[in-house]
Amino acid sequence: MSYVKSVLCMFLLFCGSAFARDVVPVEKLGKLQVLDVNTSTLGGSFDVSRLVIKFRIDNNLTNLKLAEANDVAAGQGCLEVTYKDKNGNAFYTASQCEVKIDEKKLTTVQLAAVKFSWDVSNYHTDVGPQPGFSFMTRDANYKFSGPVLNPAKGADLQTIFVIPAMNLEVNLVHPDTGGLHSQTVALSAGVASEVPIVTKDVRGQILLDFIDGSPTFHADFAPNYITASYRQRSERSGLSRAPSIISEVGVGSYPYAVDDMMNFYNFSEEGKNQTLYAYPVKPGSSSYFYEVAINEHVIKPVVEAGKVTRIPVATVNVHHYKSNIPGEYVVFSDKNVKGQMEEHQHRAGGRSPYVGQKSFPTNTSLFFPIGFTFRLDFYITDDTGRKTLQDQVLVDLTHE
Repeated sequence: MSYVKSVLCMFLLFCGSAFARDVVPVEKLGKLQVLDVNTSTLGGSFDVSRLVIKFRIDNNLTNLKLAEANDVAAGQGCLEVTYKDKNGNAFYTASQCEVKIDEKKLTTVQLAAVKFSWDVSNYHTDVGPQPGFSFMTRDANYKFSGPVLNPAKGADLQTIFVIPAMNLEVNLVHPDTGGLHSQTVALSAGVASEVPIVTKDVRGQILLDFIDGSPTFHADFAPNYITASYRQRSERSGLSRAPSIISEVGVGSYPYAVDDMMNFYNFSEEGKNQTLYAYPVKPGSSSYFYEVAINEHVIKPVVEAGKVTRIPVATVNVHHYKSNIPGEYVVFSDKNVKGQMEEHQHRAGGRSPYVGQKSFPTNTSLFFPIGFTFRLDFYITDDTGRKTLQDQVLVDLTHE
């Protein structure tokens, strides 16, 4: 009996001593603090509340609070900085990896800021592809993905970026033009910089030179059209080279796709010289090409950076007969085969994609490009109702 009592007593003493001990584990947390940068010196409208800061480590992605010391397990991870637009979509995302978090230590990452600016007048295009500014980094352990900014627009764009310090590369590029300019900016932590994007003007010009000046006659029933387009389709019999909506748009650029055109420019019919800007196209980069169509006569200009491509245009003013009797005429042209005259058909009216008008009343003016030969056949309808050929006039526009 005494033996049982002593064993029981020892058991109770052992159990009592086990529950009396305190176990205090040691954490392996560090702290990560992401500091903003003052953008007030840059002007513009950067809304810091749209910044989303995240830290990715071991496949765990955690939101961080800007400027606060956030508890983070020790190790290496990636800091991601995203700026949201007003609709809540990501405008850009920049990341810095191999951010090391040490046990019981504070790791601080100071962001950098940059505002890009440029001379908008150097980048506007009237027809053809519009290259944009794209951004990237070649730094190891850094990434940047963001918008392609249209350099023809300036004040309307968000051009301030608050991101981890890195080397940020700016490229002026389009799939059809290839790379036209590249510039690398070194961003420093805690520094807000304004960086001008400086490029030479890499556009070319297309000059429409009306060598005879303004037309003598203006008539709705013999409408002229002159368009510059960036298009795919080659000439096809029976189809007009004019955009189907040409009668519905005014003078100037039409920046939207229509028919087989990416965009087009509608020239004025006043007979005044006009210049438009376009970017050179990299050979073999696209199925699109530049075309200037003048009343179904096609010129395919080659646009070169810094150069003017001149297209001389003649004005053919067709008067009434010498006795001032009105009549009509039909135009023949060697536009398809040099020296071989074929009846010229003018663009049909409305939204029709076809040619249709074959004859024109006298006292009208028509535009044609230099480089072709024309024959005008004149007719009169007499009092008996007969229409007979009265005259044929050869108009040589092969040279100015």
